[in-house]
Amino acid sequence: MVVDWLFKHAHLFTLSGDGVGYVPDGSLAVSGNRILAAGTQADVDAAMQQAGVTQVRQEFDATNYALLPGLIDAHIHTQLGLLRGIAQDMHDWMMDGVLPYMLELKPKWQLLAAQLTVIEALKAGTTTFGDFLVFPDPELFEFYLSSGIRVRPILPVFELGPTLLTGGKLYQLDAHMGRASYNEALRLYAEYQNADDGRIQCMMGPFAPDFISAKLLDRCKETAEAKNLPIQMHTAQGDRETEQMQLRYKKRTIPYLEEHEYLDPRFTAVHMTCANNDEVHQVAQAGCKLVVCNGSIGLIDGLIPPAMQFREAGGVVGLGSDQAAGNNSCNVFNEMKLMAFFGKMHTKDPTAMPAADVLRMATIDGAKALGLDHEIGSLEAGKKADLILVDTSHPTLQPVIEQPFNLTANLVYAARGHEVSFVMIDGKPVYQDGQLQTIDEPAVIEAIRTTVPKTRRKVGFA
Repeated sequence: MVVDWLFKHAHLFTLSGDGVGYVPDGSLAVSGNRILAAGTQADVDAAMQQAGVTQVRQEFDATNYALLPGLIDAHIHTQLGLLRGIAQDMHDWMMDGVLPYMLELKPKWQLLAAQLTVIEALKAGTTTFGDFLVFPDPELFEFYLSSGIRVRPILPVFELGPTLLTGGKLYQLDAHMGRASYNEALRLYAEYQNADDGRIQCMMGPFAPDFISAKLLDRCKETAEAKNLPIQMHTAQGDRETEQMQLRYKKRTIPYLEEHEYLDPRFTAVHMTCANNDEVHQVAQAGCKLVVCNGSIGLIDGLIPPAMQFREAGGVVGLGSDQAAGNNSCNVFNEMKLMAFFGKMHTKDPTAMPAADVLRMATIDGAKALGLDHEIGSLEAGKKADLILVDTSHPTLQPVIEQPFNLTANLVYAARGHEVSFVMIDGKPVYQDGQLQTIDEPAVIEAIRTTVPKTRRKVGFA
């Protein structure tokens, strides 16, 4: 047996068990695309001997590096990366700010946007993307394959009608659009599900309860069950949604979803900023997961997502950056810091939302939110080799103190993402020595710099 990578003398954070699983002089062995062993050097040596390892191809001295599971962005819209900064400091961010531009994004801009987003996130240690598609596009899936990222494409189903932007009280749903989006979701699922040894695994994505009819909502649920797919949906995400649900169904979002049997462990809600405390507890106690996007919701709505309440009810919370159009940042380190700050501000308690809990939300709990915790999210034997090295010699992470131990807190409160020096996904290096290995970053930036218009006549990039 051959070990392809052997990391030694690391500040190892396995994220196994209940805490961060810290090993001060840790080692990790990778064979193929899976972790052979992780722990002390003695543990790893024993595992290698038991496995009959005859060769180590690459040994990495990880002294002064933190070795972590790859970070997980459990909710992101990569195709909106070119809309960064055009709709900030305003009310009605979605309808009046981003949507007019979003509807004008041509396929070439969508792909460039996704490439830009992935470049930014990869270099900051994100290895897995819960990418909620806005525009189903096979070219995006081909980019997934070539870039080496692990991704849960969330296949969008929606019925946005032509009068959506006319300012009418109850906007129109378009059954033809619903059928088309549903059929395209199934086509992409059939073509790409489990591609490249499971690096692409789809989720069902009814876009939001106010963007889809009851009939199609039920059909999405039935399809997800038949194909054993998790479901992710924008849920109770704003006053607009609540108003639409009351007008159309005479119900708030959570009772409506309960009526349609959505509240079960297959379901992951995103945002839930307009859910009341009883509803938050109801969703958590049903075994659902929650993804919160602190940077996006804080900037767009000035709100704190209900992560604290959801966790108090026993629920699992993952982190998402949402999109550059609202957040201006596709960086899970940023989300960790905001999560900790928002938790403390919400409770007015500096001990709330400690760094260790937040680090779990960016790794193993994010994996749970995507239904991938059996494969990723912690550094354990048998799991996929998705990992990052963080250089602790950067000024932002100095000094490293053993007693009292300060590195966990500094990873959450001080790191900015630029300290990441090595990223491995599925056993393959995708970022090393300051260079992306699978994406031509200069070419992408040059294409954006030279082809994206510098002015907007009315809307969009046309």
